[in-house]
Amino acid sequence: MTHKIQIFSNDNVFFLLLKAHIEALNADFECEKVQNFRTFNQQTNQQANQQTSLMLVDGKMSDISAIELVYLLRYEHKVMTPIWFFSEVNKQAYLTKALEVGVNRIFQKPFDPIALSNEIINYVLHLNN
Repeated sequence: MTHKIQIFSNDNVFFLLLKAHIEALNADFECEKVQNFRTFNQQTNQQANQQTSLMLVDGKMSDISAIELVYLLRYEHKVMTPIWFFSEVNKQAYLTKALEVGVNRIFQKPFDPIALSNEIINYVLHLNN
């Protein structure tokens, strides 16, 4: 069974770093990059939402604020998939707002990509058991 991870990011290094480690640690995982939310098709999203195990949102998006992105995923697109948020901002009000709009977990940058990849894999496998 393939486990799909959607990574919302404009940062190629962020995406490739996670993709490389996750897919190398477990061949049953597939990472997909969503670079431009404005062109993200809702119908495709609804189908993908049923197949996506986890969504990772980079706090630095260029076409939309990361908080707005999470809000739209949760309330406009009705996404129930767990969302993990990666923030460079340490302000409590910002992080609280992320939780209020539907983020399940928050990670501060920088992070250890290998430890995080292992955590992602363990979390997704636990979800599916």
